[in-house]
Amino acid sequence: MKIVPSKNTTPQPSFKAFDEFASDAEYLTEEYKRLKAASDRAKETGSNNPAAAFKLIDEAIRSMGFCSGFPEKTLQEAKDFIETYYEWEEETEHYEAQLRGEISKAVALLLGSFPNTNNIPDPKVYTRLLIEEILAAEPAMAAVESACRRIRRTAKFAPSISEALSILSEEKKRWDSRFWAIWELKDLYASARKRRDELATAVSQAPRTPPAAIPVGTRVRHVKFGWGRVVNGQDQKIEVLFDNGQSRMVLASFLERDGTALEHKPQVPLDVETSAPVPCSVSPSEETDP
Repeated sequence: MKIVPSKNTTPQPSFKAFDEFASDAEYLTEEYKRLKAASDRAKETGSNNPAAAFKLIDEAIRSMGFCSGFPEKTLQEAKDFIETYYEWEEETEHYEAQLRGEISKAVALLLGSFPNTNNIPDPKVYTRLLIEEILAAEPAMAAVESACRRIRRTAKFAPSISEALSILSEEKKRWDSRFWAIWELKDLYASARKRRDELATAVSQAPRTPPAAIPVGTRVRHVKFGWGRVVNGQDQKIEVLFDNGQSRMVLASFLERDGTALEHKPQVPLDVETSAPVPCSVSPSEETDP
């Protein structure tokens, strides 16, 4: 069986180059999904708990690129690859003829990789229908290429049209997500950083929660005067009757109860740039602005 693809075709990337592009695209997609999920959760909790929302976005931003900052180089390389090999897909003039030529070439390479195509009852009908079915699915050429490579690398025999279309459908969904992530990641990152700054301001301006009263009779220890019992514990200034018989007004910040400091802590962090734990040693100043 001989298939002659259209002359109106474009250069194809090498197997290695395409595999590297697919790997980078998948990595960028996972980064996009993770940052989008963190942004959505922060949006849900931001009005009630800005500190928790800040932590969600801050951790997602700081861990981007495996803690190396925004993956600007990887993203640009992916965009360059698309412009080099798939820019023609953005054109409207002659697009259909171009797409048919590319799909015809992909099908020719696919069927040429199987030694058993002579067993197909009518190769011409099979090939023509397979090309038409692929065209009807309206996939990106990257999805077609991925589907063909997957079939070549996993199937022992030429697939039926339904089998080929099933694999193509899976690859189409995967590449739709990948292309979306590649073109939207940079804007999402900028939006997340802006939202993080807004939350940081909200957290730093949040009022302190009034201190809870310390029950009278509570056993406490002062760093200088030793152990005693609370006589009046209404405010930060607490009256304590110490074991030496002296009664003093002291600050709660200098007292401990059962080994725990009584100093009141605000419910939201005051130093928002260092309050949220991060999974690596990246500081905000090391982040790369896209």
